[in-house]
Amino acid sequence: MAENNSAAKGHPKGLYLLFFTEMWERFSYYGMRAIFILFMSKALFMTDADSSNIYGSFTGLVYLTPL
Repeated sequence: MAENNSAAKGHPKGLYLLFFTEMWERFSYYGMRAIFILFMSKALFMTDADSSNIYGSFTGLVYLTPL
């Protein structure tokens, strides 16, 4: 009675795809936030204080939008 129970061995196949999708989504989100600060300070010639205020407002709105 040798059963081939692959569910008990290791992770499901879809978990690897889910992990890499989540990893690249977070990488692109946080990377875009860093590029946003650099763009405001270098290309738009804003001061660090102004770009930080806009960045903080943007980040706050991103987290408050679902509410």
